[in-house]
Amino acid sequence: MNQLIQVFVKAPLLGKVKTRLAASVGAEAALNIHKALATTLIERVQQVPATAVEIWTPNPEHEFFSRFNVPVRQQLGKDLGQRMEQAMEAGLSRYQKVLLVGGDGLSLRADDFHAAFKALDRVPVCFVPTSDGGYVLVGMSQPVAVIFRDMTWGCSSVMTETLQRLRQAAIPFHLLPEGWDIDTLADLQLHAPDLLP
Repeated sequence: MNQLIQVFVKAPLLGKVKTRLAASVGAEAALNIHKALATTLIERVQQVPATAVEIWTPNPEHEFFSRFNVPVRQQLGKDLGQRMEQAMEAGLSRYQKVLLVGGDGLSLRADDFHAAFKALDRVPVCFVPTSDGGYVLVGMSQPVAVIFRDMTWGCSSVMTETLQRLRQAAIPFHLLPEGWDIDTLADLQLHAPDLLP
């Protein structure tokens, strides 16, 4: 087994998850939606053949994660970029290919994971971009730290700036078809209305 999927997900703590969504549906409903999204995605990646799975979270001791029977590792770093870089480097020290995915990326299916791993045979980095200007999956076959450092996270220019940095550094990349994640009530209504409270 030479490939790994890392799921980045927060522990389900009331008032600490899906805060933009909570503004519309309330903190308790947002917490339940967060749990449902994370559970669905983690169980989905566990079905990918010949692939190790790890959960990466700021709170690895939380009892929620024990139900999945996969290693739970602690995110380390001051911002999202540092946490992603640290996790990716840890993964690539043990596996030839690593995919890092967001715990709310319900658009990701088996075909997306397979295509991402296949792309890494040709390029060192690949992405599943999202319509809001970010990405829901980044895959690497070697560390590419330039995309993680001093980035303004959570804004609509993340994917654009990421690709500019890769072009400036002459690092080949591959973009997979656009996906989506769940951040707002509009996202939920459009992509996962069955989770509406």
